[in-house]
Amino acid sequence: MNELSRRGRLIGCSLGPGDPDLITRRAWTALQSDARWIYPVTGPGADSYALAIVRRAGLPVPSDALALHFPMTSAPAILALAWARAGAQCAELLAAGRDLLFLVEGDASTYSTFGHLARAVRGLASESGFGWVEEGVEVAVIPGVSSYHAAAARVGAPLVEEDDTLAIMPAAYGIAVIDQLIDTFDTLVLLKVKPLLDPLLDLLERRGLIDHACFVEKVGAPDERVVRAVATLRGASVAYLSLLLVRNPGRVREMPKRGGSLPSSSAEDAALRIAAEAEASDAALTEHGAGRPVSVHGAGRPVSIAVLAITRAGIRLAGTLVQCLPGAHLYAPEALTAAAAAAAPGACTCYRGPTRDLLPTLFADGSAIVAIFSIGVLVRLIAPHLRDKYQDPAVVALDETGRFVIPVLGGHLGGANALAGRIAAALGAAPVLTTASDCAQTLAVDLLGRELGWTLEASPQDLLRASAAMVNAEPVALVQEAGSADWWTGHANGRVGPLPANLHCARSLATLDLDRYRALLWISDRPLPLSAFAGFQGALVSYRPGGGLKPGAPDQRPAPNPALRLALGLGCDRGTSAATLERAVAEALAAVGAAPAQVAAVASIELKADEAGLAELAANHGWQILFYSAAQLAAIPVPNPSETVRRHTGTPSVSAAAALLAAGPGGGSLLLEKHKVLDAQGKHATVSIARISDD
Repeated sequence: MNELSRRGRLIGCSLGPGDPDLITRRAWTALQSDARWIYPVTGPGADSYALAIVRRAGLPVPSDALALHFPMTSAPAILALAWARAGAQCAELLAAGRDLLFLVEGDASTYSTFGHLARAVRGLASESGFGWVEEGVEVAVIPGVSSYHAAAARVGAPLVEEDDTLAIMPAAYGIAVIDQLIDTFDTLVLLKVKPLLDPLLDLLERRGLIDHACFVEKVGAPDERVVRAVATLRGASVAYLSLLLVRNPGRVREMPKRGGSLPSSSAEDAALRIAAEAEASDAALTEHGAGRPVSVHGAGRPVSIAVLAITRAGIRLAGTLVQCLPGAHLYAPEALTAAAAAAAPGACTCYRGPTRDLLPTLFADGSAIVAIFSIGVLVRLIAPHLRDKYQDPAVVALDETGRFVIPVLGGHLGGANALAGRIAAALGAAPVLTTASDCAQTLAVDLLGRELGWTLEASPQDLLRASAAMVNAEPVALVQEAGSADWWTGHANGRVGPLPANLHCARSLATLDLDRYRALLWISDRPLPLSAFAGFQGALVSYRPGGGLKPGAPDQRPAPNPALRLALGLGCDRGTSAATLERAVAEALAAVGAAPAQVAAVASIELKADEAGLAELAANHGWQILFYSAAQLAAIPVPNPSETVRRHTGTPSVSAAAALLAAGPGGGSLLLEKHKVLDAQGKHATVSIARISDD
């Protein structure tokens, strides 16, 4: 009996997305075999989605079924430890000669934890036939129905027809990538949309595709949800297992018909180019949060990935990386041409002369560099080419055995930490991060919102001071007026646990005593009002969720459109001053890029008809305020009605409903649902803005 026959097989058993009727006959047979069941859970005592599918099929769970813990995080170090532990458990069980059946929802070959588990069990695998064999461990996959195939069937729409093109990707690639792919593919399948749902809806509305998208959650499960009017999902809570099907019926076709030859700028090439150039540092998340394959970026610089290897062992490892990382290219000495060509066919360059002569070219074009040799050699090679953290590329060191991956240069702005995390996920390696914010798992000031497409604006001095305040646990204020509120879980390769204790979050500057803080992080699509921080001595870093100006770039934003007429809806506490109302209105208008001259109607509830602050505000601007009854306002549909407001006023909305009602018979459309201000006396003012339709 040989070594292979004495060991059990590791089998990925695909169960389909949730409906037990979609379990294949092959999977059904395997479930009733003598193989021992193993299944993923996110924590001790947590339910298993995959196991629930089998239970719904009516199969009893064997008494020796084993749960493997895979935490719900994208932090590479935490995931690597979980995979290593699970791999060790499986290897010990396989040594007894019994097959292990790993239960997987969807398809085990598509964004699945099974791939990571298999790599952990077999080490650096070499593909062989239809399975992998390494050191006596055989790995097999039973294919299954994927979530997106089931979702398309559920909504009754074909994914593609004839010469249509299709892109399937995790939404975590970022808004910038998705925006460009819309023009390249007829159909987009965006997986795991929860963290970016609102920004995605904004993008689809901006591109005129909001009515050509469908949301599907937990397809095939008892609590499945299908939403065709996806705009209604803004601000809603959705499940992790959710996706968007997006159809672009107006895409301009450039692909040839069947039988023609593909042009060099094929859809596949375009997808890889866009992924490499897009400004999004975090990439695709797998089923339990880890990403591969990926491309990385610097601080707005388009890059490729140059993998340098100078030994045969390093070249073999480089070949694995080239397969895992889109845009990666192997560079090796000319003496090892045969080994390089075998490891990375069509994706290798062999150079004459010393390796140091290659570095100027790689630094000049901004390539990310992965060096599979010692850090000492690497440091000597790159030292003459270093400039500063804003221009240096990502440089990562990897040992020849693929055990440790170490960012050496450009950890944050260059994207080296992100690249190291992806390499670690692909190889089952341990990422060794030395940047203070990552070691402490605190906020990385220079990466906040990057995976969401936010633009950072700060002087180098302020960025340095704010980062120092954050990692030294000094008080830092964060004020967020715009953008997705879910910026923590996907931040800097993923964060777990609560926000840092020294970070104080607020929705308005009025609630903060800025003198207490060493730094202010300002998240808004409008400039910070000069009066708000005239005496502020700390560091200031601004983030533009809508894609603000690049540092040093001329302000080319359009001036307010005088033809655009607006209706304001106002709400306030009893006794709110005119000054507070003035501030709220000014900030709300600035948030939509408008001016007071564009206000054509102002409205509130009858309860406020005797409010002195409102009267003074109206007199200052020459406005006549319309006061509506609670019944009139309650009849107006609004995005987020409030039962608390209804109990106090008789209507679930005051400011938003008033703005829509004042916009006229057509109802207009909300440009700003609510902007709230709290003054030093504890008085609230709320402003909503609706566009008046001229139709």
